[in-house]
Amino acid sequence: MNLSHTPPSYSMSDSIAVELYRWIGSRTAGLVATLTVILGFRALK
Repeated sequence: MNLSHTPPSYSMSDSIAVELYRWIGSRTAGLVATLTVILGFRALK
């Protein structure tokens, strides 16, 4: 992948989008893990 042909604004917005996707993905994974733990404790009671 050659980045010399892409304008700086595009590469910057692209990296921001990648960071957003990573942040949203980590948040979603945390929520899923929290829900799993809560449901697991409920099932144990």
